[in-house]
Amino acid sequence: MSTIEKLTVATAALSSLDPTSASWPNETTEIGVDQEAGIVRGYVVALAGDFKSEGRGRFSEESLRELKRIWPTGGIVSHSQHANILDDGLLNFLGRAKAPRLSKAISTGSDGKRQLVPAVRADLHFDPVASKTPHGDLQTYFLDRVESDPSSLSSSLVLTAKQDYETDRNGRPLRDASGNEIPPLWIPSEVLGSDLVARGDAVDGVLGLGPDPRTGRIVLRQDQRAAEAEAAKYDPARDAHKLAIRRRMGEMEKSIRKHRQAEAERPKRRTVRGLAAPFGRPFQLKDNKGLRQFGYQAFDRFLRQKPLVGATMNHDLDHFLATSADGSIRFSQDAKGLWCEIDLPATRLGASAAAQVATRPMGMSLTFPEEGSTRLTQSYSQQHRAMVDVRELSRVSPIEVCLTDHPACKETLGTVKIT
Repeated sequence: MSTIEKLTVATAALSSLDPTSASWPNETTEIGVDQEAGIVRGYVVALAGDFKSEGRGRFSEESLRELKRIWPTGGIVSHSQHANILDDGLLNFLGRAKAPRLSKAISTGSDGKRQLVPAVRADLHFDPVASKTPHGDLQTYFLDRVESDPSSLSSSLVLTAKQDYETDRNGRPLRDASGNEIPPLWIPSEVLGSDLVARGDAVDGVLGLGPDPRTGRIVLRQDQRAAEAEAAKYDPARDAHKLAIRRRMGEMEKSIRKHRQAEAERPKRRTVRGLAAPFGRPFQLKDNKGLRQFGYQAFDRFLRQKPLVGATMNHDLDHFLATSADGSIRFSQDAKGLWCEIDLPATRLGASAAAQVATRPMGMSLTFPEEGSTRLTQSYSQQHRAMVDVRELSRVSPIEVCLTDHPACKETLGTVKIT
């Protein structure tokens, strides 16, 4: 006897659990695994009754009829597990669920009693790519698992639905015998997918043939010793570990959301670039010992050796911005002079520096010891509007570069921009 035949017989035997369900149509002809075709036939999509999540909602017979009516002709996509914040499901595609029909399935109530209830079943057609995923051969895995232990997994819908709350004539929510509000009735408006999951909110076992109350596993054989062997496979420690992992995943999702929010609120790291030292332009040092200018080869050795340099605001070490040690300061030169790029820190100081660059003219200034030879020459000074005596610096190794709105070399003012 094939797997499909066995399960069909089992369904017929269990129909005696609820004689009143005979009024509900049963369009199912086959239930089980078709290995050759790569199809799980007649798997349960939804059951009538309350969802497992307390107070979340419920499906009625009307809900199930509407679900079948709006089901797309070409079927709906199916994945292994729902998408979540850690995994969008791109690599978990299984195939499409097709041919929905009104049927019956076994549901286990909160009291542990089994009953036959209205259901919607469909056929899960595995796509050939499901056997070639980065996670391995998902088609073979799920076909074998459904065939071996169909109550070890379930299904869950991805849909949109209208929610209707039942109220009394005074507009107050109706309550059950225990005093709890009756969950809202879900009427599906669009069905987007049906995924295989460990625990479905509106489905028990994926084939809906009823779990053994001691083990949660389906027992198709009537032999008591076989049932006891199935019960012996139950491992509370393993199930407790799975629960701990699900909880940990929920905590991880919360931590990731918190981290992303913090990153969004943190000041963005910005980069500024400007002229740090123009060639051939006289400037006055603080020592007032005459004018200086940078020669065209003044920074050649400095650029080759790449010594340690720090960046500040207005030469204030309490407002330290960056260091070349981690690559946050970079120098280059062209015919105009020495240029500098600074990666501003993602701090209030960095945000303040970026704001100043964006709102007013800023320049750059260097701190350096006078090295090597200097020669006396003459150069045109814009400040004096005349030719003046200038000492040209031929070898310079800066130890600091700063952002400032009053640079020694006025030609740098206004050259600093955010890149």
